Amino acid sequence: MSETPWSCPICGLPLSRRGDSLLCPSRHCFDVARQGYVNLLRRPSDTLYEDRSLFAARRAVWRAGFFDPVIRAVRERLPDGFLLDAGCGEGSLLGALREESRPCAGVDLSRAAVRMAASAYRDIPFAVADVCSLPLAAGAAACVVNMLTPANYAEFARVLRPGGRLIKLVPNAQHLAQIRSLAGKAPYTREAETTLEGFSRLFRLTERTCVRYEVECGAELASLVFRMTPLTAGETAPACGPMRVTVDITLLVGEAPDGESAAAAIVV
Repeated sequence: MSETPWSCPICGLPLSRRGDSLLCPSRHCFDVARQGYVNLLRRPSDTLYEDRSLFAARRAVWRAGFFDPVIRAVRERLPDGFLLDAGCGEGSLLGALREESRPCAGVDLSRAAVRMAASAYRDIPFAVADVCSLPLAAGAAACVVNMLTPANYAEFARVLRPGGRLIKLVPNAQHLAQIRSLAGKAPYTREAETTLEGFSRLFRLTERTCVRYEVECGAELASLVFRMTPLTAGETAPACGPMRVTVDITLLVGEAPDGESAAAAIVV
């Protein structure tokens, strides 16, 4: 936590560790929770994603190897330097990507998720924060990863160094199609194309890759996959038998602009 380039969400000045708190030169103070994370939201969040059971199911799905090909695809594209997982959830992706020599941190709007992440990965700094106002110094990150969660490209461009890399993961039409069908939800439509429109305003697209495969799920794993996603929030999981579940994700890889280009694009 002490080596992470956190910035004060109130005044933007650097935060440094003082005992069990983070403190900026303006004396704004943020206590580090006993689990090891820090809450850097300026005001309480009204996020709906505070269901611990959802994140517990998601962790079990990750640990069952459901997303292993996705992990490999992301890892192959990571540059050297500081890595930020923006929208880290309960920390499984960042936990799988971390290396002893790579500084990294994760942020998420859900306090329940960040608490779980910090408890499981004590060697990774986590903060409750909004991707629309990242508490990180400008130009501090070499790479931002944003998987299947809302994005703020202006903030990603701000915290990335010039030429830094953004890896954005977007669901395709067949992603979790079997689970969506069980929940009575329509397939995803045009997510990659719609995302690319916003992505390309600030980032130079260097790669677009589809990661698609099917996972043989027993009844228990299928039930966990059903419960891990917000699209089934509040619904009772049906009796799931063994099934093949499709993972269908597009990786958009982009290069951050220099400071002047980013500022011009944000103004526009």
